[in-house]
Amino acid sequence: MKKIFERALKEIEENGDKLPLDPDVLRAYQIATDEYYDEYLREQCIIDLLKLLRQQKEH
Repeated sequence: MKKIFERALKEIEENGDKLPLDPDVLRAYQIATDEYYDEYLREQCIIDLLKLLRQQKEH
């Protein structure tokens, strides 16, 4: 399962410029990329960011 989140995070990092510059999105990105935060919280942020990124690509 960890490899899935690593690939998702890589996709988010590579396409971060397509995410909106909303403070909540920026905070989620910060949590997702910082190993200081709890793994579950990081995974939830990765999931949310990936969903948002996919929505942005559709439009």
